[in-house]
Amino acid sequence: VAEGENGGSCIYWSARSARLGSLHTLTLVLHQLPLRVKLRSTGTLLPLCLGFILVAGILSNFLTLLIFAKFRSLWTPINLILLNISLSDILVCVFGTPFSFAASLHGSWLIGEYGCKWYGFANSLFGIVSLVSLSLLSYERYTTVLHSSQVDVSDFRKAWLFVGGSWFYSLFWTLPPLLGWSSYGPEGPGTTCSHFRFLSLMHPRESEQKTALQT
Repeated sequence: VAEGENGGSCIYWSARSARLGSLHTLTLVLHQLPLRVKLRSTGTLLPLCLGFILVAGILSNFLTLLIFAKFRSLWTPINLILLNISLSDILVCVFGTPFSFAASLHGSWLIGEYGCKWYGFANSLFGIVSLVSLSLLSYERYTTVLHSSQVDVSDFRKAWLFVGGSWFYSLFWTLPPLLGWSSYGPEGPGTTCSHFRFLSLMHPRESEQKTALQT
């Protein structure tokens, strides 16, 4: 399925990656397949899904932010965490999803190596903020139900601590790859990027695929 040094890269890679386990073996073999072959089975389904997520995510979260801006009565400590979730989600839709949507339509990554790093950083940063905020929201609801106490809608200190903590925690994990500690790189069929040292598992010739991001 892919050309290698001796015309048999599947056998070569399977033997080479046996030490890495069956999952890594399968990943390496699939990575050798031409991009358009790997995308053929998805057809237009992937672009349609990403397009729907892009439009629905921007519209729904924008309306949420607009409602919060218009009605100040909604500014309560618990809703502040909800606002943080909506903000992080719309940032993902604006600064991340359009690039993967365009790449899935075109069949390859379009904005080079630095764009790949930005995509991986932005999606990781805003995604972790959203997940951490959901966890904090669940914890806050749990403690409220457990203690059956009246919520103090005037005390924003804990809410702001939760919000600031979610961003600090996310930056703690997403900034190091930008500074050289690990890295962001292409994943799967090459239409998305994430925090994954995939290329380090490959034969040196496969560095050409990384170079392709720069063109």
